[in-house]
This record gives sequence, C-alpha cells and structure tokens, in this order.
Amino acid sequence: MPMGATNAPKHFHAVMGKILAKLPFANDIRYYQDDIFISATNTKQLRQRYQKTIDYLIKRNFQVNKLKSQLNCTDLLGYTLNNHQLSIPDQKWKRIEELLHSNNLDLIKRAAQTLSYYKHTLTDSQQFTIRKLLTNKVKDSDILTIYTKALADKPRKTFYASAGEPLKLYLDSSNTAAGLILRQADNTLLTASIPLPAVHNYANSNEAQGAYMLTKKYLNQIKDYTKTAKTDLQVFTDNALLAKALTSPLKIDPITETIYYARKLRILLDSIKMTKTTYHYIQGSLNPADKPSRTRLKTQDRKKNTIHAKQLYRKISAHNTPSYTLYRTQNARTQFRPQLPIPDRTRSRSDLDLDLEEIPEKSRKRRIISETTTMTEPTQISETDIKRRRLPTYD
Repeated sequence: MPMGATNAPKHFHAVMGKILAKLPFANDIRYYQDDIFISATNTKQLRQRYQKTIDYLIKRNFQVNKLKSQLNCTDLLGYTLNNHQLSIPDQKWKRIEELLHSNNLDLIKRAAQTLSYYKHTLTDSQQFTIRKLLTNKVKDSDILTIYTKALADKPRKTFYASAGEPLKLYLDSSNTAAGLILRQADNTLLTASIPLPAVHNYANSNEAQGAYMLTKKYLNQIKDYTKTAKTDLQVFTDNALLAKALTSPLKIDPITETIYYARKLRILLDSIKMTKTTYHYIQGSLNPADKPSRTRLKTQDRKKNTIHAKQLYRKISAHNTPSYTLYRTQNARTQFRPQLPIPDRTRSRSDLDLDLEEIPEKSRKRRIISETTTMTEPTQISETDIKRRRLPTYD
C-alpha cells in the first residue's frame, strides 16, 4: 500500500474497491485497505477464486505478499482467522499470558486493557471479568487469582457454517438505552446499543423510536450481512404494539408516534434489496437484545463540560446568584450571619415582658403614646398595654 500522504490509506481503499468490482465474483469479496477476503461455498471454488484474484492483481501491477496470502489462516485487524475460528495471534497471547501470571495488579490491568480490544473473541463471563479488573480496585490477592484463572485459556470464538439460515434482527429499548442483536443460527454477527438519555418510561413510542435510531445507525452493516448471506431477514421485537404496527399496512398520516416511527423503520428495512423482510413478536424473556438495551453507557454518566457551557453558566450565575459576605464564627468562616440563640418558650409571658421604662428615650425607634390623640376615640389603656404595645405616632 502506498504511504507518505495522510489520505493514502483512504485513497488506496477506494481504488481497491473500483478494481475488485470488475471481478465476476465481486459480491463475494470483502476488503479493508490492502486486506482482501474471498468467500466461497466449497474448497474447490475458494482455490479457483483465490488464484484468479492474485493473477488479476498482478496483471494490474499490484504486488502480492505471498507470505501473508494463504487459504486456511489469515490476520485481519489484529485477529487471527483460522478454520472458522477467530482468536488472538500467538505472539500477542504470549505477552498477555506473561502479564496475567505476573501477580502484579498494574500489569494485570494492562493485560485486561489489551484483551478488551479482542472483545469479539471473549465470552460474556470473560468480558465481565475484564470490566471488574478495569473498574474496581482489587486489593485481595485471592480475588485477583480468581480473575486471572478466568482468563487462563486463550480466548477464541468459533463460527459455524450456517448457509441458508435466515438472519434474525432483535430490537429492544429500555429506560436507559436501545439494544440490537443480529444473528444467523448460533453466530452473533452484530451487537450494538445507543443511550437514550431523554427516555423516562417504557412507553411504546420510546420503544419504536429506539428501534428506528439503532436501525438507521447500523443499516449499512445490516445490508452488508444480508448481501453476503443471501437469505431472508426476520425482525423481532418484544413490544406488541410496535410489532402490530410493523405488520400492518403503512399509513400516510400516522395516528400515534409508535405508528410514525414504525413507518420510518419499515421504509429503512424495505430499502434492503434482494431479501425478504418479515416482522415477528417475541416475548421479553426470550429477546436477546434485552441485555444490550440495559447497559449503561459512558456517555450517560459523563457531564459535558465545554468551554461554551462554562461561560454561559457564569453569565447566568452572575445575575441570579446573590452576593454573600463571609462572617467569622468561632470555628470557621461561613456565608451566613451567626444566628442568636432561640429563646426559651416555656417561660411565662410575664417574664418576657419588656420594661419600657428602663429603655432610654434616645434609643427608642418610635415614641410610645400612652394617651389618646385627637384622631382616635378615647380608649382606656391599661398598664400592660403600655408595656406590650407600641402605637404609631401622628403628627
């Protein structure tokens, strides 16, 4: 592959696609930059296509690395594909094994980080173990030994031949995320989920909206799998109203949001040509997409602290937040003024009466009138009223 420019891999990938498209079996070829995959129904057909592809590339002045070109085993994106098995390369696994047996938590975490890249070869229990190692602070040596034993065997995943089996697309949504799983027989081809931060319940419209968003995002991959498998596509959902809306005729003016998103989902899936798409209802306990739909993604836990958001928050807080003054107390500084002790309400009212005669005249805020004025009718004011009441003054 030519190197030197920043767009060289992308340009070479586009050129390779145009050249390989001229082969008679171009629909059975997959490529990624300079890596080429050839599929066939039997060994004889595979050898013929393999040799024709090499001769065709050499004729177009391409250099083929015969050391890496082989029929039974190949390396792609760091994985080793051999005899229907996807595994980790031997040299990489030896390094990971050394780190796992080091009995050092930092080195074991480094091995777990490397294994997290090869997640397609790991089982569900092994992926759970790696998440524990990367998130929790493991201090007990016994627990560390248990975790390392779970990763003792070399991870590998076997893909069984399932020619003619239909593709099954499972959709599900919860109050946290929307999940999708694409399977063919016992082979899981695609697992994906996206967060739904605005969803607060299990409404039918949220179920339909999550299914539409996921299908729209991974539509090209679903098309590629249906094109390769050349079989029917079956869509499953555990929402009865959504399944009914998918099977019913498309309405021009949808009544509800569920029918609206079901119509958009039907239009997306109908764009997949050369396949027959059917829609089915499945119970929630039998839907495998329930697990990815309940995983909490990192984007839901992380707050978006951008520069623009911080500046906007400062402007808002500058107008709405009152200014505080720090008051010194006995122990520390506080924003609130020290409060006086609460008086004892159990004391009698007579003890709380204030003797106004003891207060100097200059310190009083208002004059206390003990006699009636010309503007009020004469009333009898008792001695207690003089002590307890402060009457307004009139000029």
